[in-house]
Amino acid sequence: MKVVEMVAMPLVLIGALNWGLVGVAGLDLVATILGDMSMASKVVYILVGLSALYVAYNHYMGGNDSGAAAAAPMSSAPTDNNGMGGM
Repeated sequence: MKVVEMVAMPLVLIGALNWGLVGVAGLDLVATILGDMSMASKVVYILVGLSALYVAYNHYMGGNDSGAAAAAPMSSAPTDNNGMGGM
């Protein structure tokens, strides 16, 4: 696993958990710990956003094989030999 991936995924999880807390309890934990819109909290928000873009790009555009397989459409081909759909 790349160093960027090892940093990006925890940051995305921190962002997701923070937004979950905002939605459920109205608590912005990053702002509570680092100060409301302080320079430190802005840096965390920017890093979380950049990490989310990296993880999304890596997943859907091909940094790994699992992303390409997950984004591929499922086949709708019939499962029987005569193509009649089991009739």
